[in-house]
Amino acid sequence: MVQGFVTGALRNLSRDKDNYWRATIEAGGVDIPVGLLSSDNAAAQSNAASLLALLMLAFGDSIPKVIDSGAVQALLQLVDQNSDISVRASAADALEALSSNSTKAKKAIVDAGGVTILIGAIVAPSKECMQGEFGQALQGLATWALANICGGISALILYLGELSQPPLLAAPFADITGSLTDALMVFEQNAGADEESFDATKIEDILVKLLEPH
Repeated sequence: MVQGFVTGALRNLSRDKDNYWRATIEAGGVDIPVGLLSSDNAAAQSNAASLLALLMLAFGDSIPKVIDSGAVQALLQLVDQNSDISVRASAADALEALSSNSTKAKKAIVDAGGVTILIGAIVAPSKECMQGEFGQALQGLATWALANICGGISALILYLGELSQPPLLAAPFADITGSLTDALMVFEQNAGADEESFDATKIEDILVKLLEPH
């Protein structure tokens, strides 16, 4: 319980961005939260993942340290296997922050098998009947993390379309098409400059081909 309260306090303190994050880094602010990702306390795990997300967004220099600490594998494991929805959502938040501005981070997530895990996380709320804000957060954050890796939501849609066809099928077909559905919904809700350059006929052709044998 103490770990949960202390990590929550650290997360709340993070609003003082300028002074807090530099002091946090100097005091072991990467290694300690990463270590708490393997805690037996769900609140500590969730708060530690949220703290890492805030740290990476506010202080980009921390990203290489987060990668070197082994956090990528730990976060992917939490997204994939943890039974607590809030922990999974917080881990997805950290992965989204990690993948947002770092090519090295994107490669680290892919190399750790993160694409298949994130696809599973996108469809997990539907498959596991999750309800409430944490289920929605898990779905949305996992979608954006995967979009970051692919180069944007439009690129993600085309990637998932291609991935759904043999011999590229690297995850269960239903998971891929389910995540494609969610990605299309996100695209519709956030359409902007991407919409003008997005060739919808490409994904339409793929979907038509998928309908024929199925």
